[in-house]
Amino acid sequence: VRFLLDATTTQWIRMKYLAIVTDLDERGIRCWAAAKAMSLGWGGISAVAKATGFSDRTIRTGIKELNAPNPLPSTRQRSRFLKYCATGLCYRKKRGIV
Repeated sequence: VRFLLDATTTQWIRMKYLAIVTDLDERGIRCWAAAKAMSLGWGGISAVAKATGFSDRTIRTGIKELNAPNPLPSTRQRSRFLKYCATGLCYRKKRGIV
């Protein structure tokens, strides 16, 4: 199944991301992004990367973590960067909106 990226889809992913970002640690967010990309199928990694501001490498790492036979415990603290991203500032600055 091919996935077509459009502004509506990007906004839809972005709204979901902003709704959960403050409740998850770094690994949790990475795994959420990976799960969302996998659910979208072909083009999902690009769509999630565009909507969240994550690199495709981050999402691919999350996919590897989800597919790992022995997942790591989620004991990491949220980084300052993710707290900063939760406000949407990194996304807006990256896109030249701020």
